[in-house]
Amino acid sequence: MALSNKLVGFKKTYKETSLVFHALHFKKRVQLITGANGSGKTTYFKCLSGCMPSDAGFLKTECTLAINGDALPTHLTVVTYLELLRAFEDNRDTLQTLIKHFDLTSFMHRKIGTLSTGMAQRVALTGAFLTTKGILLLDEPMRGLDPYYKAQLVHQVKKCGLKTVIATHEPSAYVSLNCEVHAFETTV
Repeated sequence: MALSNKLVGFKKTYKETSLVFHALHFKKRVQLITGANGSGKTTYFKCLSGCMPSDAGFLKTECTLAINGDALPTHLTVVTYLELLRAFEDNRDTLQTLIKHFDLTSFMHRKIGTLSTGMAQRVALTGAFLTTKGILLLDEPMRGLDPYYKAQLVHQVKKCGLKTVIATHEPSAYVSLNCEVHAFETTV
């Protein structure tokens, strides 16, 4: 993979279904992946991030897959979780800015498992934007967010400066980012 311009293509097979992912060329900094449920968007991200092997084995990419709020460790407090992530990046100023941006202050000491879907998603997004390198992969990042926080997400994608690939059912929400859109076809 040439980090600056392209993500490699690959294939992933499940039983009798094969998903073929063509190379993704970055003509714009933000790429949107659209497609119906079952078209392979999440599988694409899992393979690119190394969380799942492709048929050719693990891809060697510099991608950070942002997990969604429903996959966070429910037994940790928000502050503990974010401090653990921050330790990898060592950017305390950025964390404090993100906490304010996604309005987490009032529930920093609550366990993640007690949060609403939208609150947990804001915690997950805060963690995702702590990354400072590679390509950021966001899989349905607007899940559970109200319109205000959807706008905050779009603003943060614009501000962060990282090459970003977003899987979404809401491509119109990202119009202000001047994205390139790639449609995955349904495989089921």
